[in-house]
Formats: sequence, C-alpha cells, structure tokens
Amino acid sequence: MFLLTVTNSTIPNNFQSFNTNEFKVNSMILIICTDEFLSKIFLEPDGFSVIESPLVLYGNQEDLIFLKIKYDDTKQEINIFKSMLSGRSIYYRFDSNGNFYCSSHISLLRSAGIKIEENTTVIPEYLMYSYIAPPETFYKNIKRLVAGSRLSVRILNKKCEIKSIKYFDFNKKRLDHFQSMEIITNEISKYLSTTIKNLKIIHGKSTVLLSGGMDSSILFKIFQKYFPIENTYSTGYPFEAPSENIEKEYALSASEYFGMKHKYAKFTTKEYLFGLVEAISIAEEPLQPHATLFHLLFKKGIPRDKNLIICGQGADTIFGGGSINELFVIRNNWKYKIIKNNFLMKLLGFIFGNIRQIGLMDNLYMLLRKLQSIEDVNKRSIEDGFLWKLGEYKDVDWVYDYFNVNKKDVIKHRFNIIEPHITDSIYKIMTILDLFCHIQNIQSIISKLGEKQRKIILFPYTESELVNYVLSIPWKIKLKKYKNVLSHMARAYNIPEFIITRPKAGITINLKNWALKNGPFEPMIPLAINIINEEDIRKMQSIEPRKAMTFWNILNYAIWKRLCINNESLDVLLSEIKV
Repeated sequence: MFLLTVTNSTIPNNFQSFNTNEFKVNSMILIICTDEFLSKIFLEPDGFSVIESPLVLYGNQEDLIFLKIKYDDTKQEINIFKSMLSGRSIYYRFDSNGNFYCSSHISLLRSAGIKIEENTTVIPEYLMYSYIAPPETFYKNIKRLVAGSRLSVRILNKKCEIKSIKYFDFNKKRLDHFQSMEIITNEISKYLSTTIKNLKIIHGKSTVLLSGGMDSSILFKIFQKYFPIENTYSTGYPFEAPSENIEKEYALSASEYFGMKHKYAKFTTKEYLFGLVEAISIAEEPLQPHATLFHLLFKKGIPRDKNLIICGQGADTIFGGGSINELFVIRNNWKYKIIKNNFLMKLLGFIFGNIRQIGLMDNLYMLLRKLQSIEDVNKRSIEDGFLWKLGEYKDVDWVYDYFNVNKKDVIKHRFNIIEPHITDSIYKIMTILDLFCHIQNIQSIISKLGEKQRKIILFPYTESELVNYVLSIPWKIKLKKYKNVLSHMARAYNIPEFIITRPKAGITINLKNWALKNGPFEPMIPLAINIINEEDIRKMQSIEPRKAMTFWNILNYAIWKRLCINNESLDVLLSEIKV
C-alpha cells in the first residue's frame, strides 16, 4: 500500500504504521507513505523514487516493476508509471485548491482527509457490464491510471496540475512476412520465461494457480522448467453439485497428469456469502462472482508461506479467445460472406423473398446483420454496433428505465478507450477494449484481495512486451483455430491433448437456478434493500441469465455502497447475513 500527497497544508496523521517521508516542494508539503510490503522509498540526490515490486525486499526491484513513482526536485515533477504485469490500482485526485493525492487504496485517501462520494454517473455502466472503463472509478472526482500508462504531475505556483498522461504505446509494426509457428511460439516462450525466471530469488515462496486449462498449464510447465514445484491449488463454487463442478474436474485431472499434489479448496455456501462481503470491502468495488473464490483461496486455501502467485488471467484476450475468435469464425463463414455482399443479398431476397428461407437460423441471421455494422469504421459509432454487445449480459431495459439513461450515456467511457484506435482492425479494437476494461478490472480486484492476505499476484500474459509482440502476429494466424498460437505452445511443452482440446470452462456459475428466490443468495437481499428497493431486486430473480446477472450486480452495488460510500462497519453487514 502507498499514499502520496502534495498539499498546501498538513494532512491528518493517520499513518503511524507506515514508513513516512515528508518534503518541502515549492512551499507545498509532499508526503509519501508506504507499508514496505510491496512498496519501498528510495531517497536520491534529486528527490526520491517509490517502487512497487515483489522483489523490492531483495534489491532486484527493477526486474519486475509493478509501479514506479519518481519525484524530481530540480524539475518539481512527479512521474507515475503503472505496469502491465500487475493489476495494482493507482487512484489519483486533484482538488480545486491544487492539491494532489495518489494511492493504491481508496481507504488511504479517506484517511488523508478526502471526502469519499459515489460517482453516480458510472453505476449504469457497471450494472450493464459488471465493470467500468478507466480512468473512471466508482468514486466522485477520483480517477485511476490505465494499465501501462504514465502520469506526469507538475508543481507550479503552489498548485499541482497534469503535465501529461501517456497511454500504453501499442507497437504498430506488423510481421511483414509469415514466420513459422515454431519461431512465434519460441518468442512468446522467451517473454513468459523471462518474467518467471526473474522470480529466482523467491521461487520457494511462489506457486501457480492451476485451473486445468491450457493457459495455466503453460505457465505451470514454464515455472516447473526452472523451479521445483510440488503443489497446485484451485477452488470452485460451494453451492454446485459435483456433476456441475467442471472447474474441479479440470484442475484435478491436470494436476494428476503433471504429478502434483493438488489442493482443491472447498468452502461452504455460508463461507462464500460472508467472504463476498469481506471481498467487496477489500476490493473497494463491486465484484464478479468468481472474485470471492479468489479471496477465500488466498485466505484459507493457499499456505501463508506461498506469497507470490502466478495467474493466467488475460491470456484469452491477448491470444484471441472468446468473442474475438467467434467473430473471426463467423466472418469467414460462407453464409456471412453472402450476407455481407449487398448485391447477393438483394438477389437472394428477390429469389427467395426472405433470406431465412435458405436455411439460416433466425439468431444467426440477426447476429450477422449486427456484424455488418462493424465492417466500415464509420459505423463504429458511439451508439450502435457489435462492440457494445460484448459483455452486455444484463437486463438492459431495466438499467435504462431505472436510471433514466440511454445507450450513449452508458458506453461513453468504453468508447473513449477505443476511439484512438477506431481505424484499426476490429480484432485489435476488441482486444484493447477487453484488456483495458474487463481484464484490468479483474486484475485490480484479484491483486487487492491477494495483498490483504500478504500475497502478491503476477500476470505474465499481460506483460507489455509480450502484449505488443502478440498483437504484431497476423490475425489470420492467431485466429486460424481457437487460441491457435497457445495450442502450439502447449504441444511444445508436452501438455496433453485432453487439456488442449477440451472446452474452456472458466470460473462461472454452472448452477441454473442460483438467482431464484430462496436460492444461495437469498440471505444477501436484506443487505441491499436500503439502497435499492426490494421490489426491483425481486424482479431480477430469474433463471434467465440477463436478469440473474443484473440481480447479482444489484446486490454487489448495494453492499459496496454501504461499505465504501456510507462507510458502514464490515461487522455490521456481516451480522445481517442470516444463513
């Protein structure tokens, strides 16, 4: 944890347990506080640096940087860099008096005297997508750095102001000729291996989350290549029947093949519900369902001496899984090519009267129609298009009606993320949108949950040089098959076919009726009814996925607001859970 303030007057002295340094800067007071778990202050002749790294206690911090703050006294500037390797949140705020505040946690900003208020404008976006696009946060007048970006702050005339914000520099260079898959996979292996080999000083304290999928299996094999490992860990939802628990089956079968002692951490529904409220308090924002599992796994499932955890989050996005691959497959389907061709469409319409009469299913027809809106960059508008359907698995109409908003209101921050890349490939745009919104949100939450249990989370698949290299590979190579490049890598590491070819599971709720009345989350409704009335909550209790996920988001939003905006005690909310 860290806190940096540059103010015209002293801040409340609430940081006795932190290592604190104070400087005079242009008649302002600069205070930097760290807990020296991940963060450490380095005093220098021209100012100081703060570095967050899992290696900070070993003197090798430059090998794996999560965050770097540099204060230059000669220029009276502060430069802040957020790495792609970590989900570490970096919040910042400028107030009307020219004061500047920056921290890894909202709670530290509150302790520094900042009034914490709700950013009501982003709540519809959260309820529709389960996360919000940076630099926006759930907190009024508080921003956060986008992964891979640099914030430069100038101190001038007793005021702090933004000098510049530089976002992640996507390498525009493309591979101008076909390279063999062997060359490509070797390069990717080098990037991943470099990240993991940097853990040599602390490898005895490190482990890999092994879900049994291809992504985590590759990281496991690379780790095993350099360091001894005997145990692997995973978990799953407690309220699902054994036949529904695909995650457990995948993890156990993979660990058995690799000869590992696997601990599948099993929790009760009661532990999950209490853990949900605890995790929201720690993350300081609403959660997606699987986040609570990470919290419980870090707290109770992984030994205390394993304090660095390698996580495969982000591989799907970077290597073209999920919606990106699905879009590629559809666009290369002969039926789509017919529908894309306006002349053929008119001809077939004249001959058959209705395109659906030639055997296209209604839902495929409608999807292909929607996909036409992304073929021309001029149609990638802020109000319409396929892009805004990605992740929109909620009750859209309810969100619009309840908050009196429209599509443009909800997606404006997401549009800002992709606007600089609007002329790029649609696959790249989808990658950027997912990487800097969805993945960054997940990584931020997982990192905070880990830190609470003194565990550091590392995400090798989103390392900046690796991201740029993978994005330089032609899409027709990456998307030829589902995660084509990683499949070749997996075979090179002798990962068995049953892991490579089995359907992706993901940590999803497989139980069909989880959101119904008297289901596992019924005890959470009393915690939410002071924020959103019970009638509206009950309307969303359904087996229908869109309503069910809206139900989940409502519960999370209400609990978050009570804890983080109203500043109610965690113990009070826990006491209200009646299981």
